[in-house]
Amino acid sequence: MSNYNSNFGKHVASDKIKWIVTLLAFVLVAVLFAGIFAGWFKVPSPEPQGSGAGVDGGAVVTPGDETGEETGNKISLTSVQIPRAQYEDYGIMPIAETAFTVTATVSGTGLTADQKNVTWSAAAFKNPSSSWATGKSVGTYVTASPSGNTLTVQCLKAFGEQIVVKCTSTFNTAVSKDLTVDYKEKIEFTGLTIDSKNVTGTIEEELDITGDRNAKVVGTFSHSDAYTIKGDTVTAVVKISRTTQLSTAVTSAYAARFPEYTVTVTSANPNGTINDFLDKETHKKIFLDGYPTTFTAANMATVYSGLETMDGKSEAHYSVTATVTGASSSSSAQQKSLGSIRLGFENIQTWYEAFSELSIDFGTHNGGIVF
Repeated sequence: MSNYNSNFGKHVASDKIKWIVTLLAFVLVAVLFAGIFAGWFKVPSPEPQGSGAGVDGGAVVTPGDETGEETGNKISLTSVQIPRAQYEDYGIMPIAETAFTVTATVSGTGLTADQKNVTWSAAAFKNPSSSWATGKSVGTYVTASPSGNTLTVQCLKAFGEQIVVKCTSTFNTAVSKDLTVDYKEKIEFTGLTIDSKNVTGTIEEELDITGDRNAKVVGTFSHSDAYTIKGDTVTAVVKISRTTQLSTAVTSAYAARFPEYTVTVTSANPNGTINDFLDKETHKKIFLDGYPTTFTAANMATVYSGLETMDGKSEAHYSVTATVTGASSSSSAQQKSLGSIRLGFENIQTWYEAFSELSIDFGTHNGGIVF
């Protein structure tokens, strides 16, 4: 009897588990169907991205001329940029620079749903015989794929002639609207040279202890090889700042004596100048000018020893960064790290050795050595 009761109990428990699993399965199926009807599992709608000019330029879609409005019917075109994160959802090619959905809405009194449909023409150069477009295929640059009243536009690369797609009402073919695809020039700040030295990685710069100098600064900018709309001016505000390593090496009391520099370059005018760049006056400020009357050669030794330590470790004295604006339709600031500068140590050492042999009454010192 005990075996019977045991087996019966196991059977009842097993049946309970089966019923629970079955019930869960029905619940999951119900949720799935509810989700389908409620639209939970639809492809997400692309997020509005403004005019669709891209981060640094790129394709821009614009509704153009309209015909047949006098008939009482009208076509409206609405474009939305597809974020790169949603490319796979919309079947966008990974190589596409930008992509858009363009939706056509036909309005008119008394039109049925079927009478609000449209057809799309194949994408074509507005002027196929222009010097840029001659011999080129539109599909190399832009694809336009229709699906009902929606057109998916993909920009694959820069182009130099406007591209047009015509949208026409199926109910009244006299009513149409052009969609124009332009390419806004992409301009990007890519780097900087100081006195012809490319600021990439760490560059060496001598501290001039005998003369005055202004450093020539040239910003480098990349431009699209083709475009139909001129790009916005890109501005880079370049800052040459003391590194934390420098401040630590020479102590905070003396770090502020090392000057910092700011220069602005633009894509319209890439040339700039840094006045008094690491020159004689800079040298005097670092080591002599304005020290308190308690200043002694030991103060100089503090700075010198710190620089010597940095030199032995090949540490950078300055970091070079840029704040870039105007490279996007929203003109949002972009931070760009360029490189760093190490001060040439040989001249500093030569001067320090000469300085150590001088006898100066620092109690009455009001300035620096005049070179």
